[in-house]
Amino acid sequence: MSESITVFDVPLLVDLICAGLESKDIKNCVLCCKDWYTIFGPYRFLFVQLGYNNQAGASFLFENSHYIRGLGFHTDYLEFFDVSRCNRLRILRFSFEDTDDLGLGYHRSNNVINGQPNSIAMIFKPRDVFGRVTRIIEMIKRNQYLKELHIDRRIKDHILVTVLAPSMLRAIYYHPSLSKVKITMNISCKLLAMIVHHLPQQLHELEVDVGINRRYPPCCTPPCDRFMAPIEDLQIRRLFFKAFAECFMVLMFLPLLKRCPDLEELALSPVDSTGSRQDNFDEWVQVVDSNCPHLSTLSVAFSNRWKDVSSNCMSTFIQGFSRGFRQLLLRCGQRRNGEMEILKTIVSSATVNTIEVLRVYSWDYRGDQVILILRQCPRLRELRVRSGPEECMRVDVSDLIEATKDGNWACQDTLEVLELEMVNRNIAGERLPGEECRGRTALDVRNLFFWLLTFPRLTTLRLYWKLRGMWRGLKRNHQVDMNMLSLEVVNDVAKANELAPMTEEDMKWMGLFPILDRKEVAWIRRRL
Repeated sequence: MSESITVFDVPLLVDLICAGLESKDIKNCVLCCKDWYTIFGPYRFLFVQLGYNNQAGASFLFENSHYIRGLGFHTDYLEFFDVSRCNRLRILRFSFEDTDDLGLGYHRSNNVINGQPNSIAMIFKPRDVFGRVTRIIEMIKRNQYLKELHIDRRIKDHILVTVLAPSMLRAIYYHPSLSKVKITMNISCKLLAMIVHHLPQQLHELEVDVGINRRYPPCCTPPCDRFMAPIEDLQIRRLFFKAFAECFMVLMFLPLLKRCPDLEELALSPVDSTGSRQDNFDEWVQVVDSNCPHLSTLSVAFSNRWKDVSSNCMSTFIQGFSRGFRQLLLRCGQRRNGEMEILKTIVSSATVNTIEVLRVYSWDYRGDQVILILRQCPRLRELRVRSGPEECMRVDVSDLIEATKDGNWACQDTLEVLELEMVNRNIAGERLPGEECRGRTALDVRNLFFWLLTFPRLTTLRLYWKLRGMWRGLKRNHQVDMNMLSLEVVNDVAKANELAPMTEEDMKWMGLFPILDRKEVAWIRRRL
């Protein structure tokens, strides 16, 4: 090793050695470093994440449970683990085996008869799930300084989680220091309502990733009052809901949002808007606007790419919040009929004066709308816009240069990050000779570069250029390949117009190859 290491790098070095060994050899490796671990053991065991079926390594690591601050494990490891010694946890992540069915200690295996695979059979397992959950609940109660709790349980039937829910909910609800909970489960809407209502008051972040059991429609199974905790305001600042249907918002999420006056960030991804009604989203936006005055970050994604309702609901989200958003992360598909000008919707809402970070992945915008955002958002620091496969939705370099000739740019003193998809529509053909087309493109690139230099705080630039012109039907010799626009051509045009030249670093910053020789050009053409 050419570089010296410090004593604090020793645990990382041991980790690197153990990474290339089988699990059965980990203990021998560590015993060779016994003196190191006597001193540096606490540094190595700050967080332990064990994959499934790694029991040989787990049995040794759990002997050092009193050092562990963060623990991620499969519940099958509990038989190796001394729960009584693990009382300093700050992070706890645990998962159940996917093959457990109904929590009765069964698992699935391939039954082979006469050398032929039979259908999947149910075989009894000695380690039952109920005993493991009891020990997990004990672990949650024992660690009074626990900050983060992650529960991962993917099953096809909700019965197990429904039976275990009361004990688990009580352990979470009465925990004194828990501030972040992440739940990944396939559950019924009734159980989800119980979880949402049994949240500790000091909770700051909640993430729910569920696969709703559609056999139990939400309208048919409202939560029972006797399972509900007393309604009180929460301190939640970050709220994430993943993989749920829009119809569940009215049943459970609206009451929760009414209890979150300190909410700052909300993420809904993806929303299944099948069968959605516009009045549901109007009610949702009204509740957020009235009860969450500090909400500044919104992330929304719709899973129905070809439904008009997705675009309509996106417009409702943006325009319905009277105080505007500071950060917007939007993802939606294309309308079947017509265009939903999503970026134009932002400009016409209160968000235009408050937006600082805007990230959009959508088929519902045109390149001129990006120019509109840059021109009218005075606090914009970051703009990332990615589109679908249609070239007409990319930003034309000629249009952008033309827009720089008149008017001011509101974000000129604030913009730091810019990520756009560019296209060159200068097409060589009967109306425009090839050399003139190439020269015009080179001049546009040069002018775009020097225009970007007028943004004093712009430090990150990512321009994704379409390889050739916009129109797919044109022949190769009638198009200008942006990746074959050499630095020499750009500087020749700049010299002819008595303009300052560019350097190789400038071309790289613009996302273009600086200089290409014949071999490189031939290689690119083969790849095309």
